Amino acid sequence: MINFKKFASHAFMALALAMGAAAAQAGPIYHVAINAATFGPGAGTLEFAFAGPELTPTTATVSNLTGALGAATQSAFVIGAAPGDIVFTNGDSYNFLSYAVANIGGMYEFDISFSDFSANTDSLQFLINVINDETLDFFNPVQFTLVAGFMDDEAYLDIFFDDAVATVTEVSQVPEPSQLLLLLTALAIMGAIARRKHLG
Repeated sequence: MINFKKFASHAFMALALAMGAAAAQAGPIYHVAINAATFGPGAGTLEFAFAGPELTPTTATVSNLTGALGAATQSAFVIGAAPGDIVFTNGDSYNFLSYAVANIGGMYEFDISFSDFSANTDSLQFLINVINDETLDFFNPVQFTLVAGFMDDEAYLDIFFDDAVATVTEVSQVPEPSQLLLLLTALAIMGAIARRKHLG
């Protein structure tokens, strides 16, 4: 006969481990704010680029993008549109999304996260470029480098930003629907255990 209490206890532990693994794999979310006032006035381009091909699929997700943005142009391996999620994959050597901006000297904010890249054998870069189309001034205020692990060294994320015009802060991660489902399942199992114990 199956020991229900023992089974439920093991199931709950498995769910807790699964939730922890899912949270670890998703990685942190970073909030980026760029004040490009020194690059205006004048028409320009705000460009996001995910550079460096890699055999291991890796994604960068930009969300909550705000600013006075115009028409967008994007490469084949970029999916989505602001203000929703925009997913960049590393299917080509240079994957980009650029916005035409009437006055490049504005404020731009967004959140960004990366999929697990611990198995990558080559490093990747995610760049944010501000370009004044009239003066041809080019600036790269924020750059994320996904540094591949080598030998016994672990992969890590290197973040560069010019603190005179940009900030990058790590924000709390919102649980994904799959994680919430795991949590609700765990709570249901705990409730069943408590009910069975009460009736017994």
